Amino acid sequence: MRSLVVLALVVATSLAAVAIGARGLGLDRRALRGAGARALEWAGLATLFLAANVAVGALVILALRALTGASISVYLASDRVLVLLSALQATIFQAWRASRP
Repeated sequence: MRSLVVLALVVATSLAAVAIGARGLGLDRRALRGAGARALEWAGLATLFLAANVAVGALVILALRALTGASISVYLASDRVLVLLSALQATIFQAWRASRP
């Protein structure tokens, strides 16, 4: 039931955004498909950055364990902040790619 409520909220706000964009801001509805494709590309990039950040973090922690003998938790490499920072990395990388001539 909770999933349906969340889905309904997302659908409602998405429809409102389309209406505001098309009517209020004069955006072309035909460009929505391309925007959706770019958003999926961004989501893929964010996922790749997250996987890379977690993998590199785990490797660094394992290397530190081996070198120092310290008991460092690998869970440190899965901090929730990494999700936001990975999304930021994806945003910057996608903007950088879009800026090439």
